[in-house]
Amino acid sequence: MSYKKTTLIFVLSVLLLSLSVFPEETALSIEIPTNRQVGEMINIITSDPVKKLYYEDIMLDKHHYLEYFETVFKEFGLPTELVYISVIESGLNPRARSSKDAFGLWQFMYPTAEELGLRINFWLDERSDYKESTYAAAYYLKRLYYTFKSWEFAIAGYNLGFGKLRKAINSNEKAERVLELDIPSETKNFVIQFYAVYHI
Repeated sequence: MSYKKTTLIFVLSVLLLSLSVFPEETALSIEIPTNRQVGEMINIITSDPVKKLYYEDIMLDKHHYLEYFETVFKEFGLPTELVYISVIESGLNPRARSSKDAFGLWQFMYPTAEELGLRINFWLDERSDYKESTYAAAYYLKRLYYTFKSWEFAIAGYNLGFGKLRKAINSNEKAERVLELDIPSETKNFVIQFYAVYHI
């Protein structure tokens, strides 16, 4: 690496290699559905010149972020399709801040970022550091998959939050898709948008 390894990266690397933390095998690809909801979302994006140009500009102007994300996710044994979470969350803007105060490329809330070991203080906010935050996102996504045994649920959990998704699944243990869960429409639309952006 051309930069100094931090404690966070070291810890995550150790955890990744530990079979007691994650299963030996993780699904390396995501089943991307082409159902009605996804088709409608694709149409909404592609039929709106502003939205279409927005996504095209992101893919062209900030592809270096996506390339780095893919490298890290491969290192963690994650499906590279997951890089599109950052496209939807932040538009690949490291200074993006939501109305709920989520921040950075991967839009971490303060408690989650702190739990993942990202440093946040008066002088520094590692949520805007594309290297540190991407390692944190990779670990978090793998943890979500290990817990919920589904990439669709992992993607939903990234948006909704670990505890809230667990509660929703416990209330409907037969659910196999996000649309079957009693969760906010914002999260359902987030998952649908993820699939749509992948297709375009």
